[in-house]
Amino acid sequence: MEVDDQYASNILSTVLQFQLLKHYCTTTLQFGKDNPRKALDLCDLSDQRQIGASLQRAMALGSSVPYSDVLQELVGEPEINIDGLLAYFKPLHDWLVQQNQLQNLDVGWA
Repeated sequence: MEVDDQYASNILSTVLQFQLLKHYCTTTLQFGKDNPRKALDLCDLSDQRQIGASLQRAMALGSSVPYSDVLQELVGEPEINIDGLLAYFKPLHDWLVQQNQLQNLDVGWA
């Protein structure tokens, strides 16, 4: 089976972008997991200078250290996870679940 590295790197970069977004929105107190008024999709990181400093420190490491060390510097944890992606799309997921219930739609394979 042939693997296309371009697709794998695109998926990985998307997951990492959402992981960074969640971390920085939490750091700037713009994201609250159970607070709909502080949903991740409402976060605005413009003019957040501390984020730039954090990114600069991590980027200065370059390829001299393992990615897990860079990730630890960036988000405070050494592992990649999809929590940010799930949190960002949670309002959409909740709305879809509600619409399916209102319309008595069965979700899944027939």
